[in-house]
Amino acid sequence: MIKNFFPLILAGGKGTRLESISKGTPKPLMRINEKFFICYIFEKLILAGFRRVYISVGYKSDVFQETLGNVYKDLSLVFLEEKKPLGTGGAILNAFKKIKINHLFVLNGDSICNIDYNEFLNFYSSKMDVLMLTVRINNSLRFGNVEVGEGNRVLSFSEKTGNTNIINGGIYVLKRQVFDGISDSFFSFEEDILKKKKNNFYHYFTKKNFLDIGTPESFRYATIQLKKYVFKEKTK
Repeated sequence: MIKNFFPLILAGGKGTRLESISKGTPKPLMRINEKFFICYIFEKLILAGFRRVYISVGYKSDVFQETLGNVYKDLSLVFLEEKKPLGTGGAILNAFKKIKINHLFVLNGDSICNIDYNEFLNFYSSKMDVLMLTVRINNSLRFGNVEVGEGNRVLSFSEKTGNTNIINGGIYVLKRQVFDGISDSFFSFEEDILKKKKNNFYHYFTKKNFLDIGTPESFRYATIQLKKYVFKEKTK
């Protein structure tokens, strides 16, 4: 299945909520247990069989390239630089334009979930315009909350309201046509696409461990959890 998809990591944000401990370092390049956070995502992509990843960078884009280089182990790193801020939606649309493909496997650069990427991608079918990873957590106020229905359909998505304990896990499969008719270069994927999407919007629910580093508290928790994080999926 992976041959049909290109992974894109969104790593262009400033991470203002983490600034008290990041001191200006982009979130994906924060060190956790002597490893850059984004490298944990790289490891999972390698285990799933990927050999190339696209990384959308904006804030301190030069630091990403100087720090990571063009290769991580067996994974080629291709940077898509935002000449100006594009927002999450603009970054994805920019990737579609530059890579010229019909589907993208999109991952947030400041969160990780211990799912098998191949199982997630195999769950996707052509009827889906959007497939979103969903997880259940106790305190969902910081995240996009998802109301789900029968047949793994997403009924509604609300950004950071805390109405449900099912949240957006920050991993997607997206069709290029989801962005048809959008001419803006800067827009939010969550606000301008997910909240308005009504048809062919599905989710993949998992109980696997989900971590994010969006705040000092969640960063410290991730530091503890990633010491014992075990990637159990095998290359297929």
